[in-house]
Amino acid sequence: MQKNYEEGQAHLLALCLSLPIVILLVLFICQTAWVAYQQVSLDHALLNVGRSLDNVARTALTGAGDMDCQLKEAILADWTHLDADSLTVSQTDCELSSIADSNCTIDDGDTDYAVQSYGQERSYLRIQSQVSYEVKSLFPLPWTGDITLQKTLDRTHMLSMRFEVDADV
Repeated sequence: MQKNYEEGQAHLLALCLSLPIVILLVLFICQTAWVAYQQVSLDHALLNVGRSLDNVARTALTGAGDMDCQLKEAILADWTHLDADSLTVSQTDCELSSIADSNCTIDDGDTDYAVQSYGQERSYLRIQSQVSYEVKSLFPLPWTGDITLQKTLDRTHMLSMRFEVDADV
């Protein structure tokens, strides 16, 4: 027979045994979500890095200067809040190229617009770099530590396009 004061101790014991496991599970889920958020933020910043390098930055990229530092600033300029101390950019190579298609003659009997020739010129920026980002652990869990994300950046962005048409009016 159980005495009146011993009722409910089994529930308290079960709670004391399962509470640490539940807390560790919640902390692990939060840590996993934090790492996933940091990875998505880094991917987004690398995807949009070419858009932040506008026409003003073209001469700085191809001229003298630390291209790693300039690319790091462009990555950090994104809306994602990446930690500047955890971001490392190395082996950056930026190349400007221009492709021109000119003096293309049209012989299709165009009588409406009288287009004789057209030309177009496109400017591209190709960025190649090695990017690493160290994600700091939110909680000091025994099996987790800082995680380093390694990314290879190889993007080509069209900076400008000019189209000209010569017509016989």
